[in-house]
Amino acid sequence: MEATKKSPEHPHGTPGKSSIIEPHKGTIISTPTNGHTHPEAKISAQDILEEAQRLEQAASPFAGTLNGFDLIQMEINEIPVLWQPFLPQIGLAAFAGTSDLGKSTLARQLALAVCAGERHFLGFPLNPRHRREIIFSTEDDGRSLAVLLRKVNAELRYTEGSFQGLTFLTDLPDTLEELLQQLESMLAARPVDLVICDTFSDLFSGQLNEQNSVRRFLNHFRELAERHQCLFLFVHHTRKGNESLTPSKNNLVGSVGLEGKMRFVAELRKDPNELNLRHFCPVKGNYLPDSFKHESIVLSFSENMVFSSTSQRKPFSEIYQPDNRPPAQADPAPDIQTLENIFSIIMIPGQQYRYKTILQQLELRGICKRTKGQFLIKDALRLDIIQKTPSGEYTFSDPTNE
Repeated sequence: MEATKKSPEHPHGTPGKSSIIEPHKGTIISTPTNGHTHPEAKISAQDILEEAQRLEQAASPFAGTLNGFDLIQMEINEIPVLWQPFLPQIGLAAFAGTSDLGKSTLARQLALAVCAGERHFLGFPLNPRHRREIIFSTEDDGRSLAVLLRKVNAELRYTEGSFQGLTFLTDLPDTLEELLQQLESMLAARPVDLVICDTFSDLFSGQLNEQNSVRRFLNHFRELAERHQCLFLFVHHTRKGNESLTPSKNNLVGSVGLEGKMRFVAELRKDPNELNLRHFCPVKGNYLPDSFKHESIVLSFSENMVFSSTSQRKPFSEIYQPDNRPPAQADPAPDIQTLENIFSIIMIPGQQYRYKTILQQLELRGICKRTKGQFLIKDALRLDIIQKTPSGEYTFSDPTNE
């Protein structure tokens, strides 16, 4: 650095001038102290701030980039985990399986263990930080949840105070934007370890086989997970008939965009011989040892709907039964006339309905269950029998009035 030449009489520089550092060039320049400031030597606080920003951008000129030198100096040797070695502390994960297996129950029991501050879950280390969770429960209301919690706690015997960190959301906002805003507020106010979304198909209203739509949807939750340092665990369904196939990440309903975004995926299976056994099958884990991806964790499932470890493992090849029967005929898709009749029963032309309300009406009138109702809505949208408004609600146009 070049400095102003000092004189014996004035060891600190030229008389009548003070020395400052010019940030753009790294040299010392002088400014008069007699009240007359040279225009080229004037530096404001804004100049210093802008220069600091320029230097920071010069070190990493592209948004979202990381320097390898900085990364190698970070003293991180292992990925932080919530449930070792399966669930990371941060990111997206999924538990999947067919109906009536207990996958939602397993997710809730994990949340209870975290709230209670347990150090192990089903025989594997658990690392809770906040002891708080949020659960989206689209298939249960408050009364049924109260019954379920009391039933499992008759066996788990947690104190009532252990449930304080558990928050259930049973009535979701109408739009994804409102849901994300609500989550943002809740997570900013009270950090959590885990957010359980039960089920994925009730949150996502698009086409499950459209990979780009699924990935865009999940990106919102991945960003929330990164921003608030927590894990989003999605409860999801597997394809019909998967019991005759080896456990696999490819058994999930929907596109590869779903499992591709998950850092961990487990498929839950019934034991082919013993009704009280379940198989927890890790089928994807970005940082999971390969030895875990070919054997199930054998779990006992009690009458109180509580999972417990049997300390046993089984190869995937031993927990499925090949189906040698001729392939069953799929249910034929309803024709246009049938769909028009269905939606004329549950919707009044010109009125707007929430997605959740349509599903409830289909079930209340005995037309179909929730899962099949989702497919009916998608078929009706595709055939323009019902229309989705910009506000996210749905309308029905009576073809007899056209």
